[in-house]
Amino acid sequence: MSTRVTRTANLPDPVEINRLVIESIDETIVGLLGKRVLEAIYRLIKTKYDTTQYQLPDRLEILRSILASVFNAKVMAIIERKIARNLYQRLDLQFHPFPYCGLKEYVRLAKESISDIDQRPLGSMNQRSAESAITVCVQSVAL
Repeated sequence: MSTRVTRTANLPDPVEINRLVIESIDETIVGLLGKRVLEAIYRLIKTKYDTTQYQLPDRLEILRSILASVFNAKVMAIIERKIARNLYQRLDLQFHPFPYCGLKEYVRLAKESISDIDQRPLGSMNQRSAESAITVCVQSVAL
């Protein structure tokens, strides 16, 4: 019988995860591009996409679209990866960059990892998460 990690009481709920996604976006964009750029992004999200800052974690394709309209693919990927790394630090998860993964996929993987935490045997590597990450990223490229 294996020992299970039971940290359910400490695990963030979906609302908390969304708050952390927003904080990660804000902090990373301000750190890389400045507060004015962040304000311009949120203004654009509101006027062009009729979406609020608080809806953004469920509509990350909007942020990607805005970044893609301003930056080339390589710079956009760097920004998304930095946001994801920031989020993973806040969630106390180990970040592994995967080729072709965008912010939306990284957030999905983080949510999956958190939901799996109390089902993992203590000290085991989460092979399922690694396989899931590769599958998610490959599927996003195929779309």
